[in-house]
Amino acid sequence: MMKAPKRCHYSATSSLTNRVNCIVSQKNKGSSHVKEVNKSVGISPIKVYIKHAERKDKQRKRQLEYENTIVLKNVKLKRNQAKVNKMLRKKSEKMLHINLQLTL
Repeated sequence: MMKAPKRCHYSATSSLTNRVNCIVSQKNKGSSHVKEVNKSVGISPIKVYIKHAERKDKQRKRQLEYENTIVLKNVKLKRNQAKVNKMLRKKSEKMLHINLQLTL
């Protein structure tokens, strides 16, 4: 979630909406989207920012490729199953303890 700095008041103007829209499009289209917007407006992007955007796009692409691997999905599935099993075990122990107290 994007937050405006505390020293600035953006919620009463369209500035916050514009900033949020820019972040959403950057997330959907990649970091190079800002470069395209700058070119369409007539502003030349800085070479440092272009390198930064390319690096961020590569990093995001690698992250998406890694997240879609079968090995990672199996690890996540096992982790979730372990959490569920642990929770069920605790519930059953608690119910057993309550039942033992009631029988005594």
